[in-house]
Amino acid sequence: VPGGVPPNFAFTPGLHDIPEEPTPDSVPDALEMVRRLAPRARRVASVCTGSFVLAALGLLDGRRATTHWAHCQELARNYPNVVVDPDSLFVQDGPFITGAGITAGIDLALAMVESDYGPAVARRVARWMVVFLQRPGGQAQ
Repeated sequence: VPGGVPPNFAFTPGLHDIPEEPTPDSVPDALEMVRRLAPRARRVASVCTGSFVLAALGLLDGRRATTHWAHCQELARNYPNVVVDPDSLFVQDGPFITGAGITAGIDLALAMVESDYGPAVARRVARWMVVFLQRPGGQAQ
């Protein structure tokens, strides 16, 4: 981080091809970046299969998390210390926020905006993006 300023948050995107178990050899850039930034970040987020990176680093041990519905069983099987929630669009557990599929990243981001800047700003952002601030009907993934 330039100037040594602590990051506000670290974000891990989804992986196209999920290795059986992400390791420094299989996703070196993602693991190294998150390993460096997560301890200093106020919030650590992932979307889709990015939760596998957080789990591989042990950051989700004992925490609730989610990922894309098609990979929830795999996440639970490979990382039994993670409490996988297969239904939620996103899950926040302490400083960690994990999102389901790619479009659930919009829900996750709007929740972060609302948390940081309040509901009025989040509504304006959602309107600008032409999306719901919160999906109607308590939708599951």
